[in-house]
Amino acid sequence: TMEGGSANLSLMRGPIEVGQWGTTGYIIYVLILIAALAKAGAVPLHTWIPAAAKNASAPVLAYLPGSLDKLLGIYLLAMVVFRIFAPDPSMAIVLLVVGCVTLLAAGMMAVMQSNLNRALAFDAVSQVGYMAIGFGVGAWLLSTGGAQAVGLAGLAIGGALFHMLNHAIYKSGLFMVSGTVRRVSGTGELADMGGLARVLPVTFICGLITAAAAAGVPLLNGFASKWLIFQSALSLHGGGAVVVLVIAVFASALSLAVFLKIIYAAFLSPAPAGATKRTSQRGSFVMALPIVILAAACVLLGLVPQLAMENIFGSFIEQTGAMRVSTAGPSGTSIGLWNPTQATGLILIGIALGLIFVWISARKPRARVVRPFLAGEVPAASDDRFRIPGTHFYETFSQLPLVGGLLHHGEAGAMDPYHWSGKHGYTFVQVLRRLHTGLINLYVAWCLLGLTIMLVYLLLSTRS
Repeated sequence: TMEGGSANLSLMRGPIEVGQWGTTGYIIYVLILIAALAKAGAVPLHTWIPAAAKNASAPVLAYLPGSLDKLLGIYLLAMVVFRIFAPDPSMAIVLLVVGCVTLLAAGMMAVMQSNLNRALAFDAVSQVGYMAIGFGVGAWLLSTGGAQAVGLAGLAIGGALFHMLNHAIYKSGLFMVSGTVRRVSGTGELADMGGLARVLPVTFICGLITAAAAAGVPLLNGFASKWLIFQSALSLHGGGAVVVLVIAVFASALSLAVFLKIIYAAFLSPAPAGATKRTSQRGSFVMALPIVILAAACVLLGLVPQLAMENIFGSFIEQTGAMRVSTAGPSGTSIGLWNPTQATGLILIGIALGLIFVWISARKPRARVVRPFLAGEVPAASDDRFRIPGTHFYETFSQLPLVGGLLHHGEAGAMDPYHWSGKHGYTFVQVLRRLHTGLINLYVAWCLLGLTIMLVYLLLSTRS
């Protein structure tokens, strides 16, 4: 803005109202949103993540799509929605729609994958939907609600930020588990794995913990952040709350289905023929230590979520205008109440009772264990025809009339704008590729040219 002959940035005074710039403001807002969502990997700007994950090494996957890209993309999204621009109801609806579509589309695609890394990558894309929903609910409440909505907005924003951190932790651990499994089994295909629980017991336990955290099992960090988002979504008016909650809970069930498939296929299913060589390829202590640390972090933040909510994200939540979130809910109310200490005690009691029941039942077994009847055929030890690897658990989805077709087109890249541009605008894509020469001088020149155009536009617009 121009006041008294001096130029001042509106950002220095606080968030910018999108409407004060008219159509230009919304265009700038949308472009930055697209950049943030592409960095985080939300649908439909997501297919670069599964494509890169299929053959990339485990350290790269754990560091880039597993943690860094989500942290940077979601942090930029939070800054745009709550700090650079003032919360806007129309953009809140956009985030809610993007979040719901991302949860459903990527979750269904993850269920259908037979490659371990691609399944983890699609689940990573799906988890972005929870963060987008949290920001969307927070922006809606701050822009349309009253005093009560301010506390609920804190739950939504805090839950999304907390889920960002949780996802970086458990997804990095899962990609490291994938790297260990791929090294020992020599393949990334779930159908060719199996029987690794005895070979890699530490990796199996840590993979079980991180997978349960990603699926939102109580007492782990993934459940704590999802719980905050679910509670805040209840404050949406009309049928919006029901739609968002149903999609979010169904997506959590899809995530659980994905990890049940992965854990069974990689660790619990019968080992394929010729797998006896794996005993000499046990994982080393150096490979297992980072996974153990990340699994322990999932447990710690699940039992003591205030370590992150109050000490890491509390100041940012207050700067957005929402109330700081604690384990007792915002402003001491019971909204979003989650007492992990009490829940831990109850769950441990339930586990103890279940173990006692199993012990009593095992003392006098009544079940008769026999060899499967195969019409008289006795399979050899090297015959894998009767082995169930678990990769076909959810083939029914691909046979549904409408869903099956959508999944097929999604696997082919039909939901990716880059795929569209490459198919229908190949010449333009080639021009863009030629501009990326790798010369730093050319990149600096493009940056300077872009800044010059922006400054000239701002000066001309302020004069008018």
